[in-house]
Amino acid sequence: MEKLVWNIFAKTGSITSYLLYKEIYNDGVRDENERNYKASTHPRGGATLH
Repeated sequence: MEKLVWNIFAKTGSITSYLLYKEIYNDGVRDENERNYKASTHPRGGATLH
């Protein structure tokens, strides 16, 4: 989907297409960051800050 929206932007120069592309891209980055965070947490979980 990301590539499709980018291709539409590249062909039309539509700002709306670019903004949609950035939203899709940023969602992917957020999802990856969340997965990395969950994978890096301590196996016992429940880390408490004092």
